[in-house]
Amino acid sequence: LWNMQFVQGAYYRERATRQSTRPVTVSAARGLVYDRHGTPLVRNIPSFDVVIVPAYLPDDDEQAEDVLIRLAVLLGMPYTSPEAGEGEDEAPRGVREIVAEAGFTYRPVMIKRGVDRDTALLVAQQTLVLPGVSVEVESVRDYPFGLLVSQILGYNLPIPEEDEEAYVALGYDPSIDRIGRAGIEATYEDYLRGQKGQQIVEEDVLGRVIRVVAELAEPVPGDNVHLTLDLELQRFAEETLRRGMEKPNVNSPRGVAIVMNPQTGEILAMVSLPTYDNNLFTQGISALDWDRLANNPHRPLLNHAISDLLPPGSTFKIVVAAGALQE
Repeated sequence: LWNMQFVQGAYYRERATRQSTRPVTVSAARGLVYDRHGTPLVRNIPSFDVVIVPAYLPDDDEQAEDVLIRLAVLLGMPYTSPEAGEGEDEAPRGVREIVAEAGFTYRPVMIKRGVDRDTALLVAQQTLVLPGVSVEVESVRDYPFGLLVSQILGYNLPIPEEDEEAYVALGYDPSIDRIGRAGIEATYEDYLRGQKGQQIVEEDVLGRVIRVVAELAEPVPGDNVHLTLDLELQRFAEETLRRGMEKPNVNSPRGVAIVMNPQTGEILAMVSLPTYDNNLFTQGISALDWDRLANNPHRPLLNHAISDLLPPGSTFKIVVAAGALQE
């Protein structure tokens, strides 16, 4: 006892500290987007995720299996992945397969993202019998005006597997981070993303955080983006364009309306129809919704105002005429 407590006491204290503490990354709040009058076009709302640290599961295989089965029941997920029938979508992944693919690791593994609040509380209350399982709160995007400005704002998606290496080099974590994949979210990704923080936390034997030991770096929120867009003018342009497209003598499935200040180039309104609701991408779009959007012949995911390939037609005569006059 004397040898362990006093002669080698410092050594064992250091080992105990290393085993009970670990570094964790603290996410930074993503920047917001405003119209020209300061109206927020996007906001961050809390979302509950259930994660598991495989290294904290019981060593006994049967006990570990009991934990995963109990978790699957609480989340309404399959314990093992069922085989998809012919002509069906890919079967949902089971809890066991998710944990098995991650292997023995001390890094949290995402089991289910965006669970409802009641389920999250139920899981949190049962952590004593669910070693390694915890509920994390992340910030996700909410687009209060949905269809009205979705073509301009775009949406966020998980990092594609083929691009993971490049994004890891930029400080992203492919397992949890999302990136802008269209519109303002993609164009201003470097400004909106912010800088993550770093903490050292102490955990108990079940992997639950007891306290923050050290704050190595505080998270820095992302920058806000202020657009030249006028939300009320955008709404008026959208309603006017939709009425025009529905006229019997027009009956067009596609339409674009742009309002620009020609002296400055400021875009005051930009409408592209048909469109989509970017809130579908917040918690992960369903296969049915994605198929409906991707296979629509009128391409609602495309901002026809700036991304369509169309022949210039008679508008190019102005360029030719200007050249003729100059020469």
